[in-house]
Amino acid sequence: MTVPAALLALLAGLAAIMPAGGTRSATSVAACGAATQASVVHDYRAMAAIIYEGELAGHEVKQDARHVRASRALAAGLADGDAAAVLAATEAVVYHPVWHIVRLRVSSPSGSVVADVGGPYVLAPVRGLIRYHGKTVGRYAMSVQDDAGYAKLVARFSGLPIEIYARGQPVEGEDFPLGSVPESEPASGSRLTIAGLRYVTASSTVKAFPSGNDGVLLAVPLVSSALAARSCVAVNALTYTSIAIHLARQVALPGAAGVFVGVDQALDPGQLVFVMAGKRLLASSHADAAPPSLPRAGMVVYQDRHWLVESFAPHRGLRAFLLFPAAATGASSAAR
Repeated sequence: MTVPAALLALLAGLAAIMPAGGTRSATSVAACGAATQASVVHDYRAMAAIIYEGELAGHEVKQDARHVRASRALAAGLADGDAAAVLAATEAVVYHPVWHIVRLRVSSPSGSVVADVGGPYVLAPVRGLIRYHGKTVGRYAMSVQDDAGYAKLVARFSGLPIEIYARGQPVEGEDFPLGSVPESEPASGSRLTIAGLRYVTASSTVKAFPSGNDGVLLAVPLVSSALAARSCVAVNALTYTSIAIHLARQVALPGAAGVFVGVDQALDPGQLVFVMAGKRLLASSHADAAPPSLPRAGMVVYQDRHWLVESFAPHRGLRAFLLFPAAATGASSAAR
């Protein structure tokens, strides 16, 4: 899928899996200090994990799994023990012009593989049973995302270098300069220098296809002393504002303001998002009207709660306001 198409699919997927309600508690004005780097790493890892969960349990995934189970040709071929028919039906499901399945493996009820169609480096397998006239005639493992697609999504949202490792070796990535990818997967929290800049590794795992795990390496910039002097809520807000800025570059604003709001709020359910054209509200994560007065950065009281405000201009004439719950914070950042 192209990145805009992937965003639309991700919006539906995230809406299906994300819980309602906030993710933060109120905090004091104390400097985040030694916890700053861990806070930034945590937020980027959480973003990557939410995107991955969408590839496992999103709306598109459930629809595609139904397409597999609904293929009468596939079920009949398995029931008849016709391997050629099963292969042809599997190819028809995978290479369909409407939906998006990157790999499909079909097995007999005993687990013997009958057909396996699709790309070599695939993640987030989803499994199920294939039935014919009420009888289980086979099993399937399906994926709607390959390693390259996942790496592109995470890189586009974060602006960070990412590399995916299979069996400890790099296989797919984005935004690492040529020759700078670690040859073996480093432990989380390791230091890297990329193009003269210092980073900290944020490592996690995802399910490989058809089994096992792949490693995911994100290179997170080493935080500055100025950032460490901010409160942890402010650090968290700045991290998610950076993610929102990168997200806004992937959608056609102002027309897709609703898509931007939906994806951004799903990536961080604790925040409120308002996209304004002057005084006019274009899109919002909240059913009620925007606060009557919103600073470009700072604090606002809204619905009897204190919120830290960050904002940016994603398009001429527009401003996106992100509100993060907090009892109090340190000095606001400069307006963008």
